[in-house]
Amino acid sequence: MTCPKGLDRYKVVPDGCWLWQGPLSPNGYGRTSKWYAHRAMYEILMGPIPPRLVIDHLCRVRRCVNPDHMEVVTRGENVLRGETVSARAARQTHCKRGHLLIRSRPPANPGSPMHYATHATNLYAVPATSN
Repeated sequence: MTCPKGLDRYKVVPDGCWLWQGPLSPNGYGRTSKWYAHRAMYEILMGPIPPRLVIDHLCRVRRCVNPDHMEVVTRGENVLRGETVSARAARQTHCKRGHLLIRSRPPANPGSPMHYATHATNLYAVPATSN
């Protein structure tokens, strides 16, 4: 594969990731002088990223620029796929005692710092019914 100058700074590792060897952002994503490396690589090899959508690293490796390890998703979906407290809370379906949890309303702003607090106040234990 031939990459444009500046995007050829990656190393292929056995798990298939293409690890960015250039500068990294403070949160661990590869950077070029103008763009995030994974977004630039995706757009060059796969096509434009639609407006209001983001790239999810399916391999969970922020330095990876392999477009086969990426999927275009909404920001909310990307947040919920992660391992943050709010993502784990959003995926929780039962309390520690096995009761089904239901949500009274969808979160106001998935991904915001208040996401977890919003869910925490809107989860209710529903006792099992006997028939």
